Amino acid sequence: MAKLQASCDAGARKRTCLRPASVPLATVLLASRLDRITPCSGSISALSAWLFVVCSAALAAEAYAQSQAQSLRRDELLNHGEFSLALEQVGTLSTLDADRGLQQIAMAQVLGGASRGAWQTAGRIQTAPLRNETLGGLFQAGGDQRGTSGGVTEADFQPLIDLIQSTIAPDEWSETGQGDGTIQAWPAGVYVDPTGTLKRIGNDRSGELAGVRAVLEARPVTGLESTVAADLRAISLRQLERAAELAAARGEPLSPWVRNLGGLVSIKYVVAQPERRDILLVGSAGPWKLDSEGRAIGVESGLPVLQLDDLVTCIRNARDWNGVFGCSITPRQENLAAAKEFLATTQLTGSAFRERLREVLGEQDIEVFGIAPNSHLASVLVEADYRMKLIGMGIEPSIPEVPSYLDRVQLLPDGTAPPLDVARWWFTLDYDQLQTDDQRLAFAFTGTGVKVLAETELVNERGERIHTGKAVGPTREFAADFTRHFDKLARKYPIYHQLRGAFDLAMVAAILEREQLRQRSGWEPQFFAPANNPGELRYISPAALVAKQVDSVMNHRVLRVRTGNKTSVHTLIGVSGGVHCDFGEWLNEAAGKRARSADIPAEVKSLTTSPSPAERWWWDD
Repeated sequence: MAKLQASCDAGARKRTCLRPASVPLATVLLASRLDRITPCSGSISALSAWLFVVCSAALAAEAYAQSQAQSLRRDELLNHGEFSLALEQVGTLSTLDADRGLQQIAMAQVLGGASRGAWQTAGRIQTAPLRNETLGGLFQAGGDQRGTSGGVTEADFQPLIDLIQSTIAPDEWSETGQGDGTIQAWPAGVYVDPTGTLKRIGNDRSGELAGVRAVLEARPVTGLESTVAADLRAISLRQLERAAELAAARGEPLSPWVRNLGGLVSIKYVVAQPERRDILLVGSAGPWKLDSEGRAIGVESGLPVLQLDDLVTCIRNARDWNGVFGCSITPRQENLAAAKEFLATTQLTGSAFRERLREVLGEQDIEVFGIAPNSHLASVLVEADYRMKLIGMGIEPSIPEVPSYLDRVQLLPDGTAPPLDVARWWFTLDYDQLQTDDQRLAFAFTGTGVKVLAETELVNERGERIHTGKAVGPTREFAADFTRHFDKLARKYPIYHQLRGAFDLAMVAAILEREQLRQRSGWEPQFFAPANNPGELRYISPAALVAKQVDSVMNHRVLRVRTGNKTSVHTLIGVSGGVHCDFGEWLNEAAGKRARSADIPAEVKSLTTSPSPAERWWWDD
């Protein structure tokens, strides 16, 4: 025991006398206290603890000294404009220290006039918040490539807009300085006028636009990175955000490949990768072109391509609204009351009857909730709902399997027309189940995705709609058939494929939120997240015109009794409804009956675990 005490004392005295220059005096003072330790009452444990403190303090001091020396050396290099040598130096540091060094170098580059190099340096920063802060700083510092960032709508429709303006009355557009004509993108088939009224686009019967459509359909979207279709393509959300963020900071428009999510037309799997701090979207994809209405569609599949703009909108909605969003198109109460009185007293017939009834019904109000009303996603919801009502009323052609409401109407047993009512149809979710692996890192959702629900509403003398809580007759039958033959209707009207694609993106965003995949994977959106403070660098969606109202959708049918000369008229004066989604509620209900699988399919596992090129945000199996 005496030998141990002597050894300790000698060791302590040796450390005191031989203090390295890099170790602070405080460390030596800690070491000197070892002289007071005696080898009794647990002093061996105390000795170990003191030794650990001494070693830790010494290592920390040495690391700090090295960091300070590297920082001083980097300052010296940057003061002399030696950016390449400074970049070589940070390449030897840990990730966080390297990122801080890259931030310092990027700011020095932009202040030194090397803007292009500054953007490239900032793009190498791995830590998302630090990269976003740096890119925002470069933007504010006045990089020479500043401009506006954009989402899907503006860029996707620009080729169509250019073609129209160069083909149809070229001298009449305001852009040429010779006219006052303007054109702005909105979903195909409808448009919004300057008053915010939703309008149908009429059919061209002259044939003059046929050549325009033919040229456009044969013209692929520029900027394709791949002409190969893939049953499974992986999209890295971390690297996708990084690519979009860097382009926006430099004021460059997003490439079509980024805006169109690498050509994805469907999502089959969502896979979190904590080891890569990433989340992958996996689905079928391929090259695309613009169809005759300016919509990006897959060359082989013919399906509309998913949009980055919609994905970002859904991510923000999931955070702020828990996956609740939608729209409504609703008749005005005073107009319903006036229409009911008109029908009870009018003596008009034929075209005069129709025109007067349309005038009395006036406009219906359009409301969007949960998302920005000027977003691309909002325009998809409104057009999908509006077109569904046009089909239901027999104003736009349907398919044989889905007759319109009026085609289904029959006289009552007493030979009279059914009572005046309002058909309420609306889109909502139609997924079967959520599948996940045992670690809850890989997910798949199955089902049609979209269905139509219905309710038969009555109208009283004051124009109030009385909810019955159920759908009967033609109202119920139309909704059921629309859901049953959704895929075939979507082939005729691609807007419904767009609606389903938007629902899939919303499901992805809801899974990220409810399953806490952002925290568990280590990928926390910055550029795609909503701004918390003014001036933050964030994704900005191009603003579309907001649809606030639409002329009432109405139609009527003359019903005749087979025996006798009695004639009866049935008029459907209003259609309400919209789109209503609650992904948070669906996931809560699905949690209790979630189907678990042993593992994701082998081909998906191979795709998601294979190494991808550096900074590559998409790859195929």
